[in-house]
Amino acid sequence: MARKSTPTTYPTVRIPAVSKPLMEAASCIGTVWRSGLLGDRNELEPSIQTAQELTLTARRAGVDDFAELTGALARNVVATVAGVPQLGATLTDEEKAKVRRVRNTFIAAQATLPLTTPRDQWGEPLTDLPRSPYARKANESCRYPRPWTVDEILLARIHFWTDTRPSSLRPGIAYALVEAGATPRDASAALDTDLIDDHGNPAPETPTTVKVHARARRGYRELKLTAFGAALVARNLDLMKQYELPARERLTFTGAKPGSGDAGMSVQLYLNKHTAWAGVDDSTTNVSGIALWRQLQLLSTAGMTSALNCAFGRKSQFTTVQRARQKDRLLDRMFTDQDTLRSWID
Repeated sequence: MARKSTPTTYPTVRIPAVSKPLMEAASCIGTVWRSGLLGDRNELEPSIQTAQELTLTARRAGVDDFAELTGALARNVVATVAGVPQLGATLTDEEKAKVRRVRNTFIAAQATLPLTTPRDQWGEPLTDLPRSPYARKANESCRYPRPWTVDEILLARIHFWTDTRPSSLRPGIAYALVEAGATPRDASAALDTDLIDDHGNPAPETPTTVKVHARARRGYRELKLTAFGAALVARNLDLMKQYELPARERLTFTGAKPGSGDAGMSVQLYLNKHTAWAGVDDSTTNVSGIALWRQLQLLSTAGMTSALNCAFGRKSQFTTVQRARQKDRLLDRMFTDQDTLRSWID
């Protein structure tokens, strides 16, 4: 399994500036987030409501164009919506958690506008955007990542859907596999035969279930791609064909020995970089938390068995004792109160 973290200096967010009148921008953001492209509307509804609050607060502050929301003005708007005097270290943990959610929603709103605007109308990347109250520091490690939250998943999805550079297509496919519950090491060994045909072309109907080969002692798992993940894989495979990129055995990792520890670490490092560009800037996250998000989602909606199958594989592959230990390991990583967890267990 790839190590949970590596000391590094994370890059800053990369969002091109898009000039758009404030209320027009708010309408575009709501339309995209309700379209189903980036996730289930019900799941995104809290983020949609927060984006509306941000827009109204900015309007009361005299903002006319969404691209103006940077610097002190953006920080004041985020603080007002989060219900705190200012963004700073004096906040309580509860206040910081709310600020993080509002801040991430603000970044997601800014990042959504390029999806609604022709590329030739994009400006230079925005600067001086609000940082997370738990922002990463240079060379800081995250040893115990928590499951990502919906607003963080939204940021990553917007980034990978917007970023269509040839060099970003394989990271996008790797992200889709991690979002389905794979580890970065598993994603580095993803079978091309599950996604493309014998001629290297995208399969007629890209499957929503893929086989992920892990270490020999774990056999393989069948993971169900999320709706977004399946759409991203299909789109990126099509673009790879257009760009005439070599696809065979090169879907998520271009180095030697796919599935090795070094390959898994390489996938984790470039996904960490991409999600930092997306705006995920929190000292308690790295891409291992994306798979945890998926497993927590399954635990809360489909029950413990589905979550364990996603995290470790089918029950038939393990002894009763091993399965019991896996259950404890999974629950320890969920960062959710015990009463809530017990209500989800089969």
